[in-house]
Amino acid sequence: CGDNGSGGFLQYRVSKAAVNMAGVTMACDLKEKGIAVGLIHPGMLQTNFGNLREAPKSKQKYFRPVEPGCAGVVQAIDALTMETTGSFIHGNYGNGLKPCPW
Repeated sequence: CGDNGSGGFLQYRVSKAAVNMAGVTMACDLKEKGIAVGLIHPGMLQTNFGNLREAPKSKQKYFRPVEPGCAGVVQAIDALTMETTGSFIHGNYGNGLKPCPW
């Protein structure tokens, strides 16, 4: 979270940056209406989107099963409040939420 010391995954990282900015903008626009917006990172999961098979062997260790990632997302949604709207949270694979500073 908050660190790109490993490089790689350019398309994924660029698309996530755009989605995150859209989420922050939505949080600002919707706050007055009492609508909270959560930006949730489920972690690197073993899905077709994550392209595990094409990832270099040295990076494959970061990919985890989908089920714990989903548990973390549900925890993050349950914890969302107007005070946390627009913040970026790592679901931490269901092991307690981890705020990610911008």
